[in-house]
Amino acid sequence: MLTSLIGSVAGALASASLAHSGGWRTVQTAMRSQSSQAGPRPTLATAPIELAGDWGRMLEGAAVQVVERMRQACFDGVRLLSDRQPTRLRVEEHTTGPPAIWLHPDGSGLAWTIVDIGERDWSKLAYQFGHELGHVFANSWQADAKPASPCQWLEEAMVEAFSLRGLSRLAKS
Repeated sequence: MLTSLIGSVAGALASASLAHSGGWRTVQTAMRSQSSQAGPRPTLATAPIELAGDWGRMLEGAAVQVVERMRQACFDGVRLLSDRQPTRLRVEEHTTGPPAIWLHPDGSGLAWTIVDIGERDWSKLAYQFGHELGHVFANSWQADAKPASPCQWLEEAMVEAFSLRGLSRLAKS
């Protein structure tokens, strides 16, 4: 029942395309250009992912692999229906502060997630990214998506379940 609830909650995703470039400080746009390719608009499941922030001394390419695998696990068996899916996804590492969705008013189609993990703490990255990806899945990634009472707890419960479901599927794969 929880799986079907999560699968029908908001709608927006399925598989991944990630890339990585050399440096790990500041924004490193490491993605294939979807705009230069003919074809359908990307979904949350296929949108290119860019890494940004301070990834420190993490193994090159490892964070990309974790994020890609977690996104695939989270959307395994999920049908994406939303017409408000991002065209790009940014995962930014901060060395302090809580994980979050950065609500920015530029209208760019970029869903911007923030994580705070330790060096090579891959399980924490998978969990935090899955949680924040759940917010994006619930369409809480655009500037007008301001969390508010009395129903914010419901979204938090759903994205928590979404992340735990993704971790379970990741562990089985």
